[in-house]
Parts: sequence; C-alpha cells; structure tokens
Amino acid sequence: MAKKKDKIKRKKERKTKLQKKMERKKLQMSFLYQKRKIIYSGLIVFIIILCCFLFYNYNEVKKEWENTVGLGDTITINYIGVYENEYPFFSSIVDENATWETELDDSHRYNPLKYRVGYVYDKGIERALEKIDKHFLGKKVGDIVTFNIRSEDIFISGDPAPYYELPEIIELNRVESTDLNASMPISQFTQVFKTPKEGEIIDTAFGKAVVAKIDEENVYIEFVSKVGEEFYSKYGKAVVEEINEEENKIYIKHDPEIGATTIINIYGQYLPVEIADLTDEKIKVKILKYIKMKAKIEELVKYNKEWIIEEGDQVLVDYTGKLENGEVFDTTYRSIADDNATKKAESFQKKYEYKPLKINTVEYAEVELLKAFEEQLLGMEVGEEKTIKLTPEEAYGNYKEEKVKHIKTVDEVPIRETIMKERDIPEKEFREKYGEPMVGGEINTEYGKADILEITSEGNVKIKQKTVNEEIVLKYFKAKLLNETEESFTIERIFEPKLNTKNGTAFVKEEDGKFIITLDIQNLKIGDRMYTEYGSGKVIEINENEIVVDTNHPLAGKTLIFNVKIVEIRKHITQ
Repeated sequence: MAKKKDKIKRKKERKTKLQKKMERKKLQMSFLYQKRKIIYSGLIVFIIILCCFLFYNYNEVKKEWENTVGLGDTITINYIGVYENEYPFFSSIVDENATWETELDDSHRYNPLKYRVGYVYDKGIERALEKIDKHFLGKKVGDIVTFNIRSEDIFISGDPAPYYELPEIIELNRVESTDLNASMPISQFTQVFKTPKEGEIIDTAFGKAVVAKIDEENVYIEFVSKVGEEFYSKYGKAVVEEINEEENKIYIKHDPEIGATTIINIYGQYLPVEIADLTDEKIKVKILKYIKMKAKIEELVKYNKEWIIEEGDQVLVDYTGKLENGEVFDTTYRSIADDNATKKAESFQKKYEYKPLKINTVEYAEVELLKAFEEQLLGMEVGEEKTIKLTPEEAYGNYKEEKVKHIKTVDEVPIRETIMKERDIPEKEFREKYGEPMVGGEINTEYGKADILEITSEGNVKIKQKTVNEEIVLKYFKAKLLNETEESFTIERIFEPKLNTKNGTAFVKEEDGKFIITLDIQNLKIGDRMYTEYGSGKVIEINENEIVVDTNHPLAGKTLIFNVKIVEIRKHITQ
C-alpha cells in the first residue's frame, strides 16, 4: 500500500515539473519575453558603442590638446621680421636675405627659436615676444601667426616705457667732431673693434685711425684720415670736412641716403631709424617703433602642470578694495572710480591710469602688497575671482597714537659750536645712529672717524673723535672746521637763506649768534598730506609752535575686503 502511494506521489511530481517546463517554454515563446531580450541585447550593444565613441573622442580631444599651444608650452618657431618700412630686421632663415614675402617652409635652411609661452624674460626678442605671446595661444603646429612687436622692447636693456613716447621725427647734428688723439679702456676697445695691436689701422665712426700706443689699461689712437676722404659712419656715407690741429679736433659731415635704415644711439640707447630728410646742418631721422613679424610654429612641447599661481610667479590682478562699511578705498577699474554713486572712503584717491596691479614676484617681500593678500592668491588660475578679507594686523597694522608726531615750526642752532673729542652718547641714541656698540671698534660720526672707548655704567657709549672732516654735513647746514685742539674742535655753520629740510622748506635768519630756522607753513592747511622726517602723514593741527601730523597709514586699524580677479600669470624663466 505504501509503495503504491509513493508511486502516485512521484507521478504527480513529474507532472508538476513537466507543467512548469511547458509554462516556462510557453513564456519564452511569448512576445513580451522576446521584446525584453531584444531590449537587453540592444542596451548592451549601445553601451559598447557609447564607450567606443567616448574613447575615440577622448583620444581626439587629447590629440587636439597635445597639438594646441597653451600657457607654459615650449614652441619652436621659424620667423621673419621687418621694420615698419619693410626693411629686413631679423630672420631665422640663414641661407638667404629674407623678405616679408619669403615662405616659411622646408625649402629654406633656418635656425629656429625656442620660446616658452607665459614666461618672463629679461632681454632680447624673447622679452619682446613676452608682451604679445597671447597670439600663439590656441594655435597649432604648422600655423603661421602675424603680429607687431615694439622695437624698444628688443633694443633697450632697461625699462623701455620712457622711449614709447619719443617723437616720430628727431633732428640730429649733421656735422660732428671728436679729438684727433683719443683713448679708451682696452675692454671697451676690444668690444668695439678687436684685440688692439700697435700700428694697426682701424675704421671708426670718424674715419681711419691708427693704434698709437697701448698700456696696461688704455688704448691710444690717432686719426689719420685726410680732408675730403669718404667713409661709412653711423648714418651711412660721411666725409672728413676739417682737421683742426690747434683745437685737436677732426670734423666730419654725414651724407646719408634718404630712406636708408640704420641703428643709432638716441638718448643713450640704440634704436632703429630711417633717414627722413637732410639739411645743411641737421639730419632728420624717423624712429622705427614697430617690427612686423610672422612666425610659423614648427614644434610644440606641452606643459603638463596646472597653470596656477605659485610662489615666485609674476601676476596681474584686477581688484576693488572696500572697508567693512562698503566704502571703496582703492580700485583698478576706472568705471568704479568714476562712478559717483559708489561710496568712496576718505583715503580714496583717483589715479592717472587704471590698469591691473602687477606683482613682480609673489614672495611676500613688498610691504604695500601685504603678505596675507599674496598668500591667498596662491593656487588661483587666470580668470578666477575671489574675495579676500584682511584684518588690520594682516593689512596696515593697528592705529598707534605714538605715530602722531609734533613737529616744531621754529628751531635754532648755534652758528659756532665747540665739541669735545672725548664725549658720551646715550646708548639708545648710539644704537639708532651707528648700530651695536663694540668697544675698540670705529664709527663714522657727522664730524669724522671716532673710536669706541667704553660702555659706561650710566648707560652711555664713550667715544673719542680721532679725525675731523674739513667740511661737515649736519642736520640743517654744512659746516667748516674753524679750530682744533687736543681736547676739542670748533665748527662754524655756513649760512643759507633757504633750506630743504626733512619737514619741508624753511627760511633762515641770523640772530644773537644763532641761526633761526622757520618752516614755511603759509600754504599748509589741516587735512593736507605732507612728508616729514617720520614719513608721510596727514596734518591734523597747525599752531604757532608746531604742526601735528598723523603718520599712521590712512588704512591703519581697518579691516580690508578685496574683490580680486586674476588677469595674467607668468612664471619666471629661472623657475
């Protein structure tokens, strides 16, 4: 009976399994199941295609980035430069005289220039390119870029800015002279000519000369040109016009060709010029202020770091500085400075020129730029904006009453004065004037050299004057030595009716063996700023005896809020 029941049970189980199998097969054959399978398969294919597309685009973007000039990149350029009158300036092509029309291609042998975009350079064509290298940004290898650079930026070793405003036409003397017998240091001669040899003939800017003599330091030359002799000088052709042995002079007259281009010394700097016109007495030259350049990018090496502000960078930053009450105390934006609706702080002053602030080196060295301000620029990038808040301690310090100075309007000094050679100076005064006192040492006093004898128990430094200058410079006057003994010396101050003192102009009169010094305060009024022996300050009181000047910085004791925007970041080429 039990076996029969087990058999029936197994039969039912087989039937159940068969039914489930048939139902599952029926489900797989259904439309819904087939549709879901297609969807899943399609989704997998789509994801695979999307990954391939993104990978392809990533490679294309990466390839585009690697081939596009950005900040910090090193580019190799092949270039041609001509002055604004089309006269050739300089070219990287070395196998022919290049003109503006010359192709920058592989048919010409060239000596390319390597240049790092976004760096600070000291001199040469790189320094001129530094001012316009934004023209290279976004360009690719093979691109040709055209731009203008200022000739002053190439030729002038110092600050070229004063030369930007030179007049277009300058008149120079057509006739010039120099000594028939002249000398120059050997080092200078070697730079201009070559190693000197006695008896050698050299070509100078004033004609032919012979090396007559050489000693340990100098080379001596004598001009041997004859009157009427032609030669080439700094402007081009010239002629010897006169030789005057009585005056020991040789005179030459320049006869350059109008339109010729040359490089001459103008106000102590060599600049390119074009001969514009000639008169009997003058040469008119036009300064060639621009050089037209075209450059082909031949190679590119990427800068692989972030272009952000690091210590040592040069930075241009636009900003508006406000007090906590919202009043503007300074800005680099003319629109804000000129906006009458914008509340201005008492210390606000309009500027002649509004431009971004240049921080030459972010190294916390310049007081006016504030260490804490510079610290908060670190890590910022070009175009980024930020609000920087500085406490008084981080900015211009707390307001100090001791910086309110009382300056006497009238002072007096004896005309004659006897000074003991051996005398005591309070130690505090000594340290302020001469530094740390060292017994046995020597100092330079206003009267001459003195020895330090001892530091007394009263807190004084004992010195002994061992020499006295014949002419002495004191607080107000020059003085002369009248008399000297073993123990003392007597001086006499030299009268001057008007003085420029550390506190301004003063008038002097003589009275009872004294000079009375009176400050000129006629045009001074409360609120004016004046320069004093304690620094610049604001006049807060004027009376018969004194001027009271507040030498605290106008922003002392104030919390400062700067809204800044980074305009440019440049790395120094030595970094």
